[in-house]
Amino acid sequence: MSDGKGCNCEARDSSECGCDADWTPQEVYDLRARVKEKDVRIAALEAENEENRKVIQVAANKLEIMGKSRDELEADKARLEGEVKRQDEHKVWLIAQLKEKDKKIELSKKFFDRHKEFVALQAQLQQYKDVMGKVREVLSKHALYLEELTPDVASDALDLLNSLEKSDE
Repeated sequence: MSDGKGCNCEARDSSECGCDADWTPQEVYDLRARVKEKDVRIAALEAENEENRKVIQVAANKLEIMGKSRDELEADKARLEGEVKRQDEHKVWLIAQLKEKDKKIELSKKFFDRHKEFVALQAQLQQYKDVMGKVREVLSKHALYLEELTPDVASDALDLLNSLEKSDE
């Protein structure tokens, strides 16, 4: 499963997940499967290409034995070589398509990694805000306490608390 399906801890994303569910996007699995399919197709084309080369050789030998003229043999050979060349070009095109798909898979992986980093940074920011809230709370209590003891010191503490709140905004 991917995209967090099967997550037992009801997390919204991988940074919250504690049950080790798979959060890899389904698109990555789909693209990997397509690459495997293309590899199989390339292997089949290479086998077919080799088979065609053998057929060309056998045909050339048989034609010569049957007494065809040299010109006819050359024409057949040129036609068959053209077919082999076309298949070779198609193979090169397929390989280029696979490389393009590989690039897209790598970009998907990088995006997923960056997203995980972003989520982690959001969690750190929230922790920082929580800590700053607690600091403000403690400073407020101290300011009230100091106000009871000495009003001038309490005023300085309140000014410090206000400047902290402004810096967080």
